[in-house]
Amino acid sequence: MPLLAAFLLQAAEMPPPPPPEPIDFDLRDVTEPEEPISTRAAVQCDRGAGDEIVVCGARDRQARNRYQPLPALPEPQLPRATFGLDENTTLGAELEGKVIAPGIVSNRVLITLRRAF
Repeated sequence: MPLLAAFLLQAAEMPPPPPPEPIDFDLRDVTEPEEPISTRAAVQCDRGAGDEIVVCGARDRQARNRYQPLPALPEPQLPRATFGLDENTTLGAELEGKVIAPGIVSNRVLITLRRAF
C-alpha cells in the first residue's frame, strides 16, 4: 500500500514556478562619477567608443588576494646513516638521486669508512 501511495504522489502535478522578477538595473542609466575613482586608473584607461565597455583597474590593489607562484623548493636531503664500529672507526651510508636527463634519474649509494688518527 505505501508503494501505491508513493506512485500517486509522484503523478501529482506541481504548480509552475513563479515568473522571474524584472531586472531593475540598466547600464544605460549609470552616470559617470564627477571625480575619477583612482588617478592611476584614469590615466591608463582609454575612453573607448560609445558602444564599447572599457574596464580599468590596478593589479597591485588586489595582489594580496591573487594566487602567486610557489617559491622553488630545495631538493630534499635524503637521510644519512652512520654507525660506530669502534672508538675510532665509523661506517656511513648516503643515498643520492640526480636527474641526468629528462625522465632519467640516477640513484646512488655512497658508503664511507672513516678512521680517526
